[in-house]
Order: sequence, then C-alpha cells, then structure tokens
Amino acid sequence: MSRFFLAFITFLLLICQASPAKPFGPSLNADFNRYQENGKVGLKNQKGDILIPAKYDALGWSNGEFSVVENVIGYQLNGYWGLISLNNNRVTKNEFVDLSPGSGNIIVARKKLPNSVTIKTGCLTPTGKVIVPFLYDGLSVTALRAIVYDRNGLQFKHGLIDFNNKVLIPLNYQAIYPLGSLRFGVVAFDNKTAIFSDDGKQLTTFTIDSISSFKKNYAVIYQNHKQGLINRDGQIKLEPAYREVVIEDNGTVKVRQADGWLFLKGDNKLIREFRADSIEPALQNLYKIKTIGKVQLADKDFKPLTNHLVSSVGPFNKGKAIYKLHDNMGLLKSDGTIVIEAKYNNFIFDDDRIRASFVRSNTTEWCLLDTLGKSLTERKYDFIAPYNGAFYPVKRKDYWGGLNKQGKEIIACVHDSIKQYLDNYIIVKFKGQYGIINTNENWIVAPQRNQLELVSNERYLERSTPNTFLKSMKSELIYFTENKVVSKADHLLEYLSTGAIYKINLNGLIADRFYQPEGVEEIFTESEEYRAIKKDGKYGFIDSRSRLRIANRYDNVRPFNEGLAPIKLLGRWGFINKEDRIAVQPLYDDVSPFKNGFSVVRKGDMFGLIDKTGKLILPVRYEAIDVLPTKRFLIKQNGLFGAVDSNGRVILTTKYQSVKDLANDYLIVEYDNKWGVISTKGISTIPLIYDGILYDKFHDEFLALKRSEWQVAQIQ
Repeated sequence: MSRFFLAFITFLLLICQASPAKPFGPSLNADFNRYQENGKVGLKNQKGDILIPAKYDALGWSNGEFSVVENVIGYQLNGYWGLISLNNNRVTKNEFVDLSPGSGNIIVARKKLPNSVTIKTGCLTPTGKVIVPFLYDGLSVTALRAIVYDRNGLQFKHGLIDFNNKVLIPLNYQAIYPLGSLRFGVVAFDNKTAIFSDDGKQLTTFTIDSISSFKKNYAVIYQNHKQGLINRDGQIKLEPAYREVVIEDNGTVKVRQADGWLFLKGDNKLIREFRADSIEPALQNLYKIKTIGKVQLADKDFKPLTNHLVSSVGPFNKGKAIYKLHDNMGLLKSDGTIVIEAKYNNFIFDDDRIRASFVRSNTTEWCLLDTLGKSLTERKYDFIAPYNGAFYPVKRKDYWGGLNKQGKEIIACVHDSIKQYLDNYIIVKFKGQYGIINTNENWIVAPQRNQLELVSNERYLERSTPNTFLKSMKSELIYFTENKVVSKADHLLEYLSTGAIYKINLNGLIADRFYQPEGVEEIFTESEEYRAIKKDGKYGFIDSRSRLRIANRYDNVRPFNEGLAPIKLLGRWGFINKEDRIAVQPLYDDVSPFKNGFSVVRKGDMFGLIDKTGKLILPVRYEAIDVLPTKRFLIKQNGLFGAVDSNGRVILTTKYQSVKDLANDYLIVEYDNKWGVISTKGISTIPLIYDGILYDKFHDEFLALKRSEWQVAQIQ
C-alpha cells in the first residue's frame, strides 16, 4: 500500500512540475470568448467587446486550461508566458516557461534562471508579486502550503514551505502528501511514513507503512500488512491488527479481520487454520498467500519465504513462475527469490527461453532472455514470435528474420514475411515474391511471383492458377495438375472434377484412387473408415474405397463414433451400426455421438441418457446433461444441478446451485450460497456451512473459507 501512495504522489508532483493543478474560478468559455486576427489571439466578453486585442500567441494557461484568477489570465508571446489583466494591462513580462493556477489565488510559474539553462519553479500572486522565489525544481500547492522538491542526483528530495518561503519541513524526504486539513504524510527514503502538522511539527515516528487522509479526525494506518487507526495528534487508537478499517461518514469506525481458512481432509478432519484474503496451493509445501491485495509465497507453516510482495504469481514451471508487480512482469523461483525484476509488459516462457518486451518512448521493444534474465539479443525487435523448432521468427523495422536460441540473428531481417518452416527449409516473401531459403540463408528456390508450400524436406508445391506443380528442391518438375490439390504428411490428394480423389505420392505417382459413386451430390469427412454421402436428397455411407456400404435412405446422418452413427428418419434421430441395423430406434429430436458408451438424447427441451442398446439410463426430464472428463455426468433440473456416476447411477439429486467434480472420490457442492463436500457415494463429508471451498491437489486437502464479519470498533 505504501508503494501505491508513493507512486501516486510522485505522479502528482510530476504533473505539478509540468502543469500545476487545475485552476479555480469561472470557465473562460462561460464568460469570455477568444478570437483570432492575423494568426494572433485576443479576448472578448459575451457582448463582443474587445477586452484584450489580438496580438498574443495564446491566452489562458500553459497547461491548456482557461480560467480567470482575480481578473488576470496568462498570455504567451514569443514562446514565453506572462500575466495580463482583463483590462489589457500586462501584470508581468513574458518571462515564464510555464504559468498555471494553483490552489486559491496562487499562480505557479517556472522560469529560466539568469545566464543559465536551469529552470526553477516559484509562486506569484495575481498582482505579479513573487511569494515563493524560483529556487525549486518543482512544487505543488495545497491550501496555505507548498510541497517543494529538488533533484539530487537520481533522487527527488521533498519538503514543505509556507508562502513566505519559510521552510517548515526540510527537503530531506522521499515524498510529502496532504492528509487533510493541517496534516501531512512524510515519507522517508526507507519507505516509512510519519505524520507532521502544517507548521512542521513531527507527530509520529517513521514507523507507518502508509496512511489514508483524515476523516472525522481519524486516519487509517497500514503497518506490516495490517490496518489500524490514528488520530490527528498521532495517537494510535486501534493497533494495526485488522484486515480492514473503515471510517464511516457519521464517524463510526468498523473493523474486519482477514478471512479464516480451515484446512480439512475429505472426512472433515481439521488440519490447521490461517487468516488471509486468499490461499492458493502452488506446489508441495508452497502456498500463495494474498493479503490486502498483495501476494507472498509461504512455506507449509505459512511463514513468508521472503519479504517480496507482488500483485500475482502464475503457475510454477520447473521451479519458476511469472509474477506481476502492478502492470509489469518478471520471474521468481519457488523459494521466493526474484530471478528477473518485474520490468516487462510481455513475458512469455518459450521452452528454456523467455520472450519479453518493454515500452520505451511509446515504442514496444522485444528481446530474448535466458531463465536468469540475461538478454541474449544485441538488437531490440518489434516482435519475437514463438520458437518453431529451429529459430524464433523476429520482426525489425517491419521486416522479418530469425534468431537462434543463443539470440544470434541467423536470418537477416530483410524479408516481407516468413510463411512456412519445415526441416531446415523456410518459405519467405522477399520484395513481394516467394522463395525458399535454408537456415544458413542460402537461396534454394529463387524469389518468384507464384506462392509456394513445403511438403517435405525434398518437395514443395508451386501454385499458379489454375495449375499446381510438385517440384524437387532443385526445382525439377515432378507432377502437375489443374485440379484441386491438398498436401498431407507424406502424400497429396488430388480432387478431380468427376468426384474421384487420387492419392499422389511425393514421387508424382498415383498410389490410390477413390471414386465418387455415380450421382452422389456430396461426400463428408471420413470417420471410423466410413464416409457419409448425400444422393438424391438422402443420406448413406461409403467405405474408404468409395464402395456403398449403407444405402442412401436416411433424412440425415452424422459420423460414426464408437461403432454407431446417428441417423434421422421421419423427423426423429436414432442410431445404426455398420451393418445398417437399427441399434437405437429413431425416437428423439436430437442425439449426441456416443462417448464412453452413452449418448445424451433430447425430446423437446428435455434431455436424457441412453446406452448403446437404447436403454434409458436417465429419463428424458433434465434441462441439461453434460459429460464430464471423469466419465461422470452433470445433470440440471429446475435450474439446479446434480451428478450421475459413469454407470448412470444418480450420486447427487438436482438440488445444488453448483457441482464441481474433482476427479477423485469427492465433489464440491454449493447450496443456498454455502459450500460443502460430498463423496461419490453421495455421503456428505464436509458440511454445507462454508463461504467457499477449494481443493488442494498437492496435499489432498480442502481449503474451506469462513468470511469475517464487520464489527463496530470500540475507541477509547
């Protein structure tokens, strides 16, 4: 939380340096109108009277806002800003680099020092009087004080002054931010915070991680990932021991502990308890524990492995995981050690390498890293694609090339695109033409206008409408045809206009012929050596040699699966076997393919389950039946869920809001927004009393959640 506040304050201060806070007072557009003459800008009132003649480069403020502060406004001339009144009197010279309203009637200005290129910041009144001299690298105005800072090497040191330039808090701190009326949070360079009054008096020690603004004379403090309460005098009213502390509008303070997690065996035996926002098992004896929005790795006793707090941690792969810190990603080990700092906006494991990118000057740059974070690439690339078995395709300045695993550019980034890679050969598009190179960048097939396709390490296709040519790597013609050609792993399929299909080997010889039966209108994809066909508006099946095996007498058919094919007859679906015998009578509005010996069938809006004999295992009365990977079935009735085992026996009746099958002897169920565990024998083992349950496969345990309740705090 402290880092969030620091980032936020730094962001505000940087804004204030470049363009101070939004101005107060009426909008320029509401009471005044700018007008232009000869490229210059002037100001009129709503009646059209000229207040300021059109002889300025700009009127308003350097931050782009427009408002009037005590009858004055900013003007720009020759690249510099000054103050001018609405009756056209120049209050100051045009000597400021920036000029913008701060709080109240204070105007923040930046100017170059005499005989120097150094720019410093100060404050003016609307009369042009300098009330804060130009001594600071930046400042922000808050009420009757100014938070100022100076650059010291790579650090910014902050302090607090009044508008007589009296230093109230010396410029020795990492950040300062207002906490409400008359109080400031001051952050030291060890990221610890103390409270100061607006006259510079230190009210607490530097032990607070971060603090909220004061509300009803109290503020919430953060210490060691816990929250507590402090008053305006710096007195701790509630020790930092809570997950959350909230100060309500009426002054009531409410507190809540972190949620409780119970570790249970399947028989409800309690192993241990712990409090956290969430707990996620990561590996054996390794947990991801989230508290107040931050994740930390902990051992089996929930002792943090390190002090690192991150936004999230992904799954572990070979003892390492990608983690996020805010919007950036890095790599850490299962012992919590940071291997690669989180500074990348893309971070992708690819075998034993990492493809990473970061943004610099609004441009995304990609690099290749090893798993220790060492950059293997000398250049930065526009994009690095996944490893294809021989190299990483890379894009640089809109041209493509390739990197080996050592990050060396083995294919120069000079190609329009990389189209295909196969066995050391690469099809590239080069200056609008297609050619083949090897990984040594030697041209195998010179660039030409026809598109190419690699078939093997000895053959390629050249397509020139209407012809397709099969050629050797020496560009020797082996076979050609005007028919449609589809390449397979070790052969080609040529589709003739007669409906016949020729199987062509890679030496250009016809290895087999498949003929479409006469009069067939359509042939479908083969399944279990049978292809569905459509002839005379009816459906049947042929075998892999195009012999008619099942006559075309059905209204519709679907592919064979587990020896049976769905068929539609007289508007209803059933099943036939490969001997064209009815296995399941056509009684249903729809059927699913058989899987593990069962098919889900539908009548109207209701579903049931049958076996291969057509026997109803589950009656047709369910809103949905889903086949689970465990070979069990999830059933839904009246919006509620139940479960059926692989033999069709009902394990859970349909009375649960959700059911999760764990692929072991248990199912997690939800009823009335409470969670429990039921065995596959239908016995409740963990009662339905928890706010959530997850299963830990690493330890064969259940993590049951008990949410903490809000309580009114008793403040002395």
